[in-house]
Amino acid sequence: MIVNNKNGLVAYKAKCFIDCTGDADLIKLVGASYQSGNHNRVNQPVSLRFDMAGIDFERFHAYMRSLGNDQY
Repeated sequence: MIVNNKNGLVAYKAKCFIDCTGDADLIKLVGASYQSGNHNRVNQPVSLRFDMAGIDFERFHAYMRSLGNDQY
């Protein structure tokens, strides 16, 4: 696979690649089949793993619930 990154064009060879782009850029570029989400096509919600300030948590939770995530 040839990619364009901060070092320019770079070739990578591997038996397996893991697409961590967040929106399947790698999979789509190579034309491979893929599945998004679980059996109901529901993806994992956003993970907050850092400190944030000035967040309206009620509004955030309401948004997450509007996406069908009942954990909020």
